[in-house]
Amino acid sequence: MVTEKELTRLSEKLLKKPNDFDWSKLNEKPARECREHIRANPYPCDDCGNIYNKDDLIDHFGSGYKICRNCIDDYGRKFC
Repeated sequence: MVTEKELTRLSEKLLKKPNDFDWSKLNEKPARECREHIRANPYPCDDCGNIYNKDDLIDHFGSGYKICRNCIDDYGRKFC
């Protein structure tokens, strides 16, 4: 039988985004360039709320609903 603690751990793992980004893995120069790129045209993903460059977000079915690639990958995992 599965314990409550194990169920919680599994549900957290299921809800985790597939491409979780870790800024600490980048060196100083690439991290600065990424931040400058995002700050040039910041916009939150309409699904998860993470901040991206607006040009990097995807217009979901032309509806004006802009989402990131993580959320698109997440939808694919949930509905396939």
